[in-house]
Amino acid sequence: MACSDSDYAYLRELVLNQSANLIDPSRNTLFDARLKPVAHMAGASNLKGLVDMLRSGRPAHLHRAVAEAMTINETSFFRDVKPFDLLRATILPRLIESRRKERSLRIWSAASSTGQEAYSIDRILGRQDHRD
Repeated sequence: MACSDSDYAYLRELVLNQSANLIDPSRNTLFDARLKPVAHMAGASNLKGLVDMLRSGRPAHLHRAVAEAMTINETSFFRDVKPFDLLRATILPRLIESRRKERSLRIWSAASSTGQEAYSIDRILGRQDHRD
């Protein structure tokens, strides 16, 4: 049995609630491909069966598994050395100097999958000579 439009809407809402990732309805076919292993692991014979399990609220860990399957959990942020060289040599020193009186600096990393980006920036800051 195939998923209905309301099933896909439910899955999109679930992913949004679990991960703050918005999946456009034009990408519904991604659910079919990426959730097949999750459905199999949960003992459902197809995606519709998985949706029925999810709607019933049990088991709770499946909600997170769906979100994980639908998001990209890979980063190449620290592998590309040019942005880090620019951060280390130019951007961070200028930001630190401009915020010296406030002694605070907030950095936001858009689309950080599992935190490697923010951690990498923190590591750079740990190596910076930014003390008075």
